[in-house]
Amino acid sequence: MSKKGFDIDKAMENVKANFAVEGMEFSKQEEELIKRRKRGEITQEQFVEEVKRLYGPK
Repeated sequence: MSKKGFDIDKAMENVKANFAVEGMEFSKQEEELIKRRKRGEITQEQFVEEVKRLYGPK
């Protein structure tokens, strides 16, 4: 569990379950990117740029 009692793994499992109900799922790459942001390994700006790189216009 990280600071302030937030458990990123538990939160990700909850989000994945909610997505599954809707017929969607996270890729391992998406999950890792979210975890990296939450752990403070990348900034919000870096997170947004990576999302744009992955899903922006090709």
